[in-house]
Amino acid sequence: GLYNENKVDAVNIAKYSQFAECEYFDLPSNDRPCYHTRMETLLYFQSTATTSALGKLDGVCRAARERGWWVNRFDLHRPDQIRDEIRYWHPIGCIIECAACDFPLPLRTLRHVPTVLLDCDTALTRKGISTLAQDPSATGRLAADFLMEMDLPAYAYVGWSESKFWDRMRKKAFETRIRRSGKRFFHVSPRIRTDADDLRASLSNWLSGLPRPIGIYCVNDCMATQILAAATASGLSAPDDFVILGTDNETYLCENSTPTLSSVAIDFFHAGMRSVEIIADLTAGRIVAPIHEHFGPHKIIERILIHAQTLADDSSILRQR
Repeated sequence: GLYNENKVDAVNIAKYSQFAECEYFDLPSNDRPCYHTRMETLLYFQSTATTSALGKLDGVCRAARERGWWVNRFDLHRPDQIRDEIRYWHPIGCIIECAACDFPLPLRTLRHVPTVLLDCDTALTRKGISTLAQDPSATGRLAADFLMEMDLPAYAYVGWSESKFWDRMRKKAFETRIRRSGKRFFHVSPRIRTDADDLRASLSNWLSGLPRPIGIYCVNDCMATQILAAATASGLSAPDDFVILGTDNETYLCENSTPTLSSVAIDFFHAGMRSVEIIADLTAGRIVAPIHEHFGPHKIIERILIHAQTLADDSSILRQR
């Protein structure tokens, strides 16, 4: 089950779906839905990392459903929100999705509830709470190995607009791999929150100064689509002038780009499932101390355009590596 903070929808869900088996349903004085149910409640706090959010949440819901747990999702905006919801729902556990969280977490509160910090900075492994962290270095190495198979004279990394641990670690691993091969390396971290025209102009200027052909690895698919737009505006074409690779394999971005976008798929779904398994082990006493695990890239989804005249007929070929 999944509750999405929409009060009207929540009432309808409670009346007409799995909540029909609840002992009773009530709207308390603060106008928040309150479910008195035999199902255990798992709180899932989601940061603003929308490009990777769905895979994690799908995995969490799948594993929770197998255990008869109800997933209550919240968009995470501030640390006291976590304390308030824990006091209100008395959950069986909490999963904090941390990929874009930019404020300190209420660690003292979380130590009293079975908790997993999902997709968090590895620095949080020393805070006494179980973590399931991404391995951005492995992603950077996989991307470098894929692009270097093309034996291009130069490679570039396009980072994020803000300093994030996954951005820094991907860049470092990618750059190390490229420089050890003796190839030229370039890097840019554009300010994505500027005006869209200014962003495109800035990226176009950067691209025009790069040697060609060049392999470009982008921190995520969102940034990769910006690079594609800037390259098109500059009169550059793929694969004659550049080859581009994104990260996260966001299908709606990758399949609707021209040309279609190859991307590194991260194993977000199984990470979501594993986070629930850790909560279950903590709750059952099978784990008595915090554990720290990692998840990495799953595979590269390579999309190739066949011929321009067949573009209207869904010309992309998917090859999984």
